[in-house]
Amino acid sequence: MKSKQSNWTIPLLVTAAIILSICTYKAGNDEKEELKKYPGETIGIIYKYGSDAKGHSHVDYYYLVDGKKYKDFSMLKKFGDSQFDTSHIGEKYTVIYSTRNPKINQIDFDRPQE
Repeated sequence: MKSKQSNWTIPLLVTAAIILSICTYKAGNDEKEELKKYPGETIGIIYKYGSDAKGHSHVDYYYLVDGKKYKDFSMLKKFGDSQFDTSHIGEKYTVIYSTRNPKINQIDFDRPQE
């Protein structure tokens, strides 16, 4: 015989997953809106290349805004493992950031810098 508690476990977990998904989606959209409303540009420099346990590649980069150094990473959807590797460390790309909150940013791989 099942307890009342076990009858609620799965629906509760599903509800929590849905709420988390909605919040994550909204946060991503809020950041995109922030970048559209308050855009600033600077140069980002790639300092690390790697992949996670699932094999998803990413680069770590830093950029300066008003003399302050910020760090972030970007998953590599554009390049993939075969086109992007450690030889790209040191390359520079445009970074769009929020002038209200420079931690909100997005690296633009379509806009390399010298």
